[in-house]
Amino acid sequence: MSCFEEEVSPVVIDYGTYSIKAGLANQTEPSVEVRNLVGKSKRINIFATEGDVYVGNEVLKCASRFKIIQPIQNGIIVNEPSFDAITDHIFWKELNVYSSAQPVVVIKPSQSPLEEKEEFLCNTFFGNFDVPSLSIRDSAITALFSVGRTTGVIVDSGHAITKIVAIYEGKVIPESTIIVPLAGDHLTEHMVRILSGEDSYYETRAGKEAIRTMKEKACFLAEDYDQEFQNRLKEKNLMETFELPDGQSISVTEEIAQCPELLFNPSLLDGRCKALQYLIEDCIMACNEEVRDALWYNIVLSGGNSMFEGFGERVYSEIKKLAPEGTKVRIICGGRREYQPWKGGSILAKLSSFSQACITKQAYYESGSSIID
Repeated sequence: MSCFEEEVSPVVIDYGTYSIKAGLANQTEPSVEVRNLVGKSKRINIFATEGDVYVGNEVLKCASRFKIIQPIQNGIIVNEPSFDAITDHIFWKELNVYSSAQPVVVIKPSQSPLEEKEEFLCNTFFGNFDVPSLSIRDSAITALFSVGRTTGVIVDSGHAITKIVAIYEGKVIPESTIIVPLAGDHLTEHMVRILSGEDSYYETRAGKEAIRTMKEKACFLAEDYDQEFQNRLKEKNLMETFELPDGQSISVTEEIAQCPELLFNPSLLDGRCKALQYLIEDCIMACNEEVRDALWYNIVLSGGNSMFEGFGERVYSEIKKLAPEGTKVRIICGGRREYQPWKGGSILAKLSSFSQACITKQAYYESGSSIID
């Protein structure tokens, strides 16, 4: 039997602002994570080839040589050629699969206009990559599905934005969706501002990468900030130093360790948006009263920015204060939450009904964009 007669596992790709996760649906986690970066040489070269375009972590190794492009910004595809370059890199160099032989699940960025975005994705994957069939899924729905639920509130805090979405029986409640520009990158920038008075290195790309790593390892949240933070600070002995790649060391001060507190108390930064707990409350209260109890009881955390130590406990503590008296509150914290949208997509791709949920290339070219749900 030839390989084209054998059943193939669909490719699942989750396009995030910080990184793109990809893998085959029969895997438990994405096998590939590529930074959302494309590098093109700053020098004009008349003999340039496609090989002169670099993708992902390779760009950071020699960042000064390249014009660096982020094809996805704040969840929106802003540079189509670079988006194609990353996708091509994932198929051929990372997964080593023929795109023309693989059904594909795309976990879509959620912030751009729906119809325009889905038509672009169809044109890209059918036209440029010749995929046989395509399923386009919302990241909030797949994140919820990854923890075995079809009703709940997704609190997705990632690299560039924090998004809160209510979903009922597998459908997004549009009026509930809240998106705010306060997430992981803003916390990193805040730490850079704290440190940049000491050394301009922290304002460089390499410096910011080092600060991001320190943030993920050293920062935490206390369940009750006023009462517990100082005790937690002593327990973790955070005045120890953190070594940077260039050999320098930073003392992890109280001001640095409390950086995630900005999510729950934005007035510490500039107060541009509401605190996370009030955004969750607003999301639930925007829904019909008869579904609210189910939403309070199924608040699901997602995204890499939700991985701070103590994050789930803090959300629970704050939400309990806001929920109506007698309402049951539950916070669902899965492991590796930065992978939840991808995992949900892989689960959907293994369902027996998956093929019926896909758009085939033939049907798309026969019917056009009207076939998109």
